[in-house]
Amino acid sequence: MPLKTLVKLRRLWHLTAQVYISAQTTFDLNLSSSSVTSTKTSSSDHSQSSLQQGANIVLIELPGSKGTQSSQLSKHYKICRLSTGDLLRQATQDQSSSEGQRIRKAMEAGGLVDDHIVLSLIDKNLTKPECSNGFLFDGFPRTINQGEQLEQLLASKQKRLHAIPDDLLKRRTLGRLIHKPSSRTYHEEFHPPKESMKDDITGEPLYRRSDDTTEALNARLNTYHKQAIPLIDFYHQRNIHRCVDATKK
Repeated sequence: MPLKTLVKLRRLWHLTAQVYISAQTTFDLNLSSSSVTSTKTSSSDHSQSSLQQGANIVLIELPGSKGTQSSQLSKHYKICRLSTGDLLRQATQDQSSSEGQRIRKAMEAGGLVDDHIVLSLIDKNLTKPECSNGFLFDGFPRTINQGEQLEQLLASKQKRLHAIPDDLLKRRTLGRLIHKPSSRTYHEEFHPPKESMKDDITGEPLYRRSDDTTEALNARLNTYHKQAIPLIDFYHQRNIHRCVDATKK
C-alpha cells in the first residue's frame, strides 16, 4: 500500500458515519465509542451531515443482493463505491492479459478470484480523489483472510450484513437485464423495461450477464454460505457488525 494511501485512510478512521437503513430511520454511529442510537431526521439533514462527515462502510451480503443498496448509500454519503465485481469485470476486458482471462474463467464458473488479485485492484482504486470523503466496499471482503488484511489497512468501523432468503435472492439475480452501452439495469419482475428485452431510452437490446445462470448462482451461494459465517463472526467479535433485512425496499 503506497504511503499516500495510508495517510489518506488514516484520516478517514476518525470520521463519524451515519448508515442509512430506511427512508425514515437512520442509525447514528459514533465511531470513537461504537454507540448506536436510532433517530429520525429529514433527507436534507442526511445530505448535509453525510457530505461533511463521510462514511466507511463494508457490505457483507449474498451475491446479487447488494448492488442497489450500495449505489444508494454511496450517493447518499458522497463516498466512492468500490465494487469488486465491477473492478474484476473491467479487468477481463483486456484480452491480452492472462490475469484478466483467469478472472473471466473464475467468474463464469461462479468461483471466487484469488485474494491477492482483488486486493491489488482495490489498492489501485483507493487513491482516487472521490474516495477522500470515505468509501464503500461492495463484494469485499468475502473471507476472514481478506477481512484481516482490510482491518490492518483501514481499521474500518462499520460492517453490515443484508439478510435475504436464497429463493428471493435467486429471483432478484436471475431476472437482471443490462443495456451494455450505458450500463443501465432492469429486472424482468421488479423493474421491467417498457418493451420486453429493449432499453427504454434507445430501444437497443438488453442482455443478461454471462454469470447470471442458475448453475453459476448456486455455486456462488454455496461458496458464500461456507465463508460468510466465520467472516460475520470475525466482525461480530469486534462489535462492528450489524444485520439489515434486505427483503424490504
